[in-house]
Amino acid sequence: MSVSEIGFGCGSVGGLMVRGSPEEQAAAVARALELGINLFDTAAAYGDGTSETNLGRVLRELSAEVVLATKVRLSPDAQSLKAATVTAVEASLNRLGRSYVDLIQIHNRIAPSRATWPQALTPEQVLGPGGVLEGFEALRREGKVRFFGFSGLGEPSAIHHLVDSGRFHTVQVYYNLLNPSAAYPVPPTFSAQDYQRLMDRASAEGMGVA
Repeated sequence: MSVSEIGFGCGSVGGLMVRGSPEEQAAAVARALELGINLFDTAAAYGDGTSETNLGRVLRELSAEVVLATKVRLSPDAQSLKAATVTAVEASLNRLGRSYVDLIQIHNRIAPSRATWPQALTPEQVLGPGGVLEGFEALRREGKVRFFGFSGLGEPSAIHHLVDSGRFHTVQVYYNLLNPSAAYPVPPTFSAQDYQRLMDRASAEGMGVA
């Protein structure tokens, strides 16, 4: 899967695909396509599904062929995370008006327990029997998703555990000027979350990094 260096984010930062007018949304997406941007990233959580609905509509209006990524945020208390995953992805496909997405991602934080983040998923809930990954794999067999990944937020040890499993294709990494720890070593006195060179670890596993 080949994507542009810059992607088109459809979330609440800026909020265009949630709060913009249909005309503004179509104009922005058309301009992005004109400039060679082909990766569009949305999520069920953006505007409670509004972003997916609006993006799907605009892409149909423009007859645009893009690499489309979305995300699902799941309840850790679901009786069957596999079933909940399938249901959530199918709901996203309905909003997008598509039969498949190129990339589906876990939107929850990943942590060894829910002590810090009540809505976090544990590695066992993701990788274990009846877990999220089994749902992704079932959807892939049905042709509803091509690749799968996760948002690299949460507890570094748990995030690295998912990377080391070798079963995911991508990870979205928290990486910026204020916190470069996903790519560079930081001193012991570093006050923010240390992601322990997550980008290097993912790259070593052959994963795509956003």
